[in-house]
Amino acid sequence: MIWTVYYEKIADCYLLFAHVEKFLYLCAIYVQSRMKILSMLYEGGEKAFYIKPDSSLLTNDKPFFLPSTTQQVDIHPCVMVRICRLGKTVGRFADRYYDSLTLGLNMVQEDVLQKAKKNATVWTHALCYDNSQVVGEWRGREPIHTIEFAIGNQQQKFTMADLCIPIEEAIAQMSENLMIKMGDFIAIDLLCPPMTAAPNTAVEGAINGLNVLKCRIK
Repeated sequence: MIWTVYYEKIADCYLLFAHVEKFLYLCAIYVQSRMKILSMLYEGGEKAFYIKPDSSLLTNDKPFFLPSTTQQVDIHPCVMVRICRLGKTVGRFADRYYDSLTLGLNMVQEDVLQKAKKNATVWTHALCYDNSQVVGEWRGREPIHTIEFAIGNQQQKFTMADLCIPIEEAIAQMSENLMIKMGDFIAIDLLCPPMTAAPNTAVEGAINGLNVLKCRIK
């Protein structure tokens, strides 16, 4: 079942959830699997919640191959957390529901996404395709002082204050409408302009100066 949430009915989509900060969309695809990736995208000043299947995971420093279905893939750096217990509407207890974190890359088919927005159709083809979520090496819940990404020759530095929404707030909001389960991942975009992916580009990410993510774009 595929469902999309907007502030009003569009096509066969119905209002199920609304949180006003500019605009908030919820795009979700349910899959029959043991885990899922809950992702918060910061796209053009808008926050979007959606769910990715586990086939979207790209781990162990494997290369990302640019898909033939798009002319432009944008790289959205993010922080990812791993859920460690079952919960629903966890509210102020959200801090108890994750045990690890890492860095990730949300690879968005930008031209496909803009077309979907224009036609008021679901975003899943642009966001939830195979290998679209690059995942770094998981770390414990250590304090994060610095986050660094190197994408080709471009260097970006962040702190946890640069997340589009705090981790605990993201977990709480996700759990309002979805049952979060042990092994689920939540990916939260960093507030920065996305960069267009180019072939033969190396991407690295570090937490507190320690490299946790490597990926080559091909």
